[in-house]
Amino acid sequence: LHHLCASQPHTLHSVCICKQLLANYKSWAKTRGEDGQVPLHILAACKHHTHHSYQICVLLHQAFPSGIQVRSERQGFLPLHFLCENDGLTYWSTRMSGLLLAG
Repeated sequence: LHHLCASQPHTLHSVCICKQLLANYKSWAKTRGEDGQVPLHILAACKHHTHHSYQICVLLHQAFPSGIQVRSERQGFLPLHFLCENDGLTYWSTRMSGLLLAG
């Protein structure tokens, strides 16, 4: 799931794989990687968000709603912090920030 969130560009295929993984392994949305980040951190840190990125964000949020409040182990960042670090905020990353703020 971490690799899927990191791979870009996010496509409809990415969304389908994410949906299938979470249907079978919902707890993976809570799993921290080697760097202490959950998949939502990885997704938020991507530079180029698309409609499909937003769909993956929604799926991760549905699987692990409190994930928006999880801080990364190394920097202590919330997913929203990683999203705001992006150089080019787009319409879709703005939509993601709304989801991450609203919880």
